[in-house]
Amino acid sequence: MENTTEHELTQKIRMDVVDRILLGAFILAILGVPASLSRYPITGWLPLYTAHVTLGAIAITSYLTRRQMPIRTKIFIVIGLFSCVGIGGLIQLGLLGVGMWWLVVTSLLFSMLHTPLSGLIFTIFTALGVLAIGWCFINGVLTVPVDPNTYLTSWSSWITLVVATSIMPFFVFQAVQSLQSATHDLFEEVTAQRNRIEELANRDPLTGLLAPRQLTDRLNFMLATSRRYKQRIALLFLDLDGFKSVNDTYGHECGDLMLKEQARRFVSVLREEDAIFRVGGDEFIVLLSQAGSEEQIAKVALRLTQLSTLPFKYLDDSMSVGLSIGISIYPDNGADERTLRLHADQAMYEVKKSGKNGYRFASTDTTEV
Repeated sequence: MENTTEHELTQKIRMDVVDRILLGAFILAILGVPASLSRYPITGWLPLYTAHVTLGAIAITSYLTRRQMPIRTKIFIVIGLFSCVGIGGLIQLGLLGVGMWWLVVTSLLFSMLHTPLSGLIFTIFTALGVLAIGWCFINGVLTVPVDPNTYLTSWSSWITLVVATSIMPFFVFQAVQSLQSATHDLFEEVTAQRNRIEELANRDPLTGLLAPRQLTDRLNFMLATSRRYKQRIALLFLDLDGFKSVNDTYGHECGDLMLKEQARRFVSVLREEDAIFRVGGDEFIVLLSQAGSEEQIAKVALRLTQLSTLPFKYLDDSMSVGLSIGISIYPDNGADERTLRLHADQAMYEVKKSGKNGYRFASTDTTEV
């Protein structure tokens, strides 16, 4: 789905760029063809003028029908127009015209609208073509059909040059700027989408807490730090008491709202260096980094149970649940996730058996609230 979106956005960007260039070609055809024909009194009718009229008609028609044409066809027309004007100008007027400029821009368009490699290949063929045309002029195979001095002292020639080298560059450079801006926006949007996907994968979508897949990495990091600095880690296994009854009585919407509220309460107790995960429907795991003494851990567990029992309002009703917590400590109860989680889980079930709504340290007596 993400790849399809990226492809569609890329196509939209290319379409916008090509349409901008077609607009430039349209305006250039309206202004440039009459400017080119204005040289007729000086040069006489040249085949170049026939080509300009023909290409101008194609440019106008292509712009007016651009919405009905596929992107590949429009790219082919743009490249073809630029190439024909460039090659025709070089053959007819040699260095007196602006044919070389059109071919340079065509190479740029090849790179921009197709691939950089195709632009490089076109540039190589262009260079070879220019050398061939130059050889023809040097050896008399081709000649300029007008006196250079007369041509260069004519206002119509210079006006044509100004039109050809000002209007089209403006639209080409606008298209390049649009491509760069759109590509930057696309990159930022795709990056944001990937970040959102990664966030959804790493977070519980309902509560916003860390997802179970993050537990191993986070705990291993804490364990490595604790081994180095000889600190304790506490793993607290939390299970809500009476949540199923709330869900069955008031429905899943109420249950979801309660879970979100309980998650908010739990987070308010923890420090920034701690971590909390939702690992089941109403089950949570808390990791206390630099946990300290059992008394300090017990204070956190007590506060969690106290907050969990606060009334929760839904519509016109008020309800509450309890919280059973099993606690295991590194290194006292284990040195890996599986062992610590197993001991905490067993301690939590001991709390359930002994009356619920309390906490128990692994291998110690139950402390009830």
